[in-house]
Amino acid sequence: MSEFCCYCGISMKKLPKGVTYTKDHLVPKCKGGNDSIQNKKPCCSDCNSEKGSRNLKQYIVHLNKELDRLKKHSINYSASLKHLIYITELKIFNAEYWLYYIETAGLKLYRNKEVFNQWKNH
Repeated sequence: MSEFCCYCGISMKKLPKGVTYTKDHLVPKCKGGNDSIQNKKPCCSDCNSEKGSRNLKQYIVHLNKELDRLKKHSINYSASLKHLIYITELKIFNAEYWLYYIETAGLKLYRNKEVFNQWKNH
């Protein structure tokens, strides 16, 4: 088991109460992803739930909207809000890293070549 969530970086050994260890499909199975070890990454249940069936491009858009919302609705940043902004920025950075990983790993993460080509040309 890897020690950290692939998005927020939380230690899998020190998860808060109610948060569990899961595996996220970088390319969701419903979007043509396979069950290979290259496509499944350690993920806390909070991040996995937040990402849902989104692909990484959609997840990055979602996170950027969330970051804009957090920054817009706060004039005086409290320590907890600063932490939320930091975690959201970290998730964006990590999701962009995994998107690059998908682009370089390519076909290894998809069930077949047709599905991969659809993603690549999208």
